[in-house]
Amino acid sequence: MKVTHEIEKLEKSAVKLTVTVAKEDVAVGYDESVKKIAKNVQLPGFRKGHVPLNVLERKYGDALKADAVADIMDKALGEIFDTIEEKPLPYAQPSIDKMPELDLTNDLQFSVTYDIFPVVEVKNFDSVEIKVPVVEIGEKELEQELKQIQERNA
Repeated sequence: MKVTHEIEKLEKSAVKLTVTVAKEDVAVGYDESVKKIAKNVQLPGFRKGHVPLNVLERKYGDALKADAVADIMDKALGEIFDTIEEKPLPYAQPSIDKMPELDLTNDLQFSVTYDIFPVVEVKNFDSVEIKVPVVEIGEKELEQELKQIQERNA
């Protein structure tokens, strides 16, 4: 799938990702989506899975286009998220700015906004002193602890 993307960093660790899918891939994605649905459709006068595509498009055209757009977007985002550094948070769902219309003669372009892990800059910490407490364990405390362990396991 031929996909191009553009990343725009927003405020507070948010990212806007604009994706463009080539029209050839849009047409292929639409055909795959329609064929996948056509396998399970049953209309009066046709056997299950044998409805002609033009009849199916006439009857369910808008729903087929919406399903195809969702499939194409899912594949494109999956490809992009595998390659970019600004991946969405695992528990956050990217939000689509505006659901695109399917036009088989043009590229499909859409934008999603999502949150990423914030970038943390570590300041100069050389002047910070940490005092490590010194703990001394005497022979008496050691014998007492060993005795308690023996009693618990006896």
